Amino acid sequence: MHIGRATLFPLIASCLALVGCGSDQAIVWATKAASPNGQLVASAETTQVAGPGTAWVGTSVYLEQARVAHPLLVLSFANESAYPPGVTAVNLHWLSNSKLDVTYKSGAAIEFQAIKALGVTITIKKQGA
Repeated sequence: MHIGRATLFPLIASCLALVGCGSDQAIVWATKAASPNGQLVASAETTQVAGPGTAWVGTSVYLEQARVAHPLLVLSFANESAYPPGVTAVNLHWLSNSKLDVTYKSGAAIEFQAIKALGVTITIKKQGA
């Protein structure tokens, strides 16, 4: 079987285009805060995804029991950008063992919000508001 140049070139170009369409993602910021009694842990991380048509920056906040590795998503933000560094950071502040306060910056838009999880009431506020 003979494959001509006219067929081979488009085939190779298509394969290279498909290989180049993958997306890369990286965690660019993260933090954790344990509840006062140490039974629960709140964590947050910002993920940056890069790729043609798939670029995205988002910050997620999780709540989990200290000895159980099954984090539960309680907040999700879409961020305008990951730069300058720290712009996506959220502040996790335990008011008590059953109250978590999350403060976020103005460049973030709330996509998902749980108001209670694992017996914890979650309040949010925009920094400077």
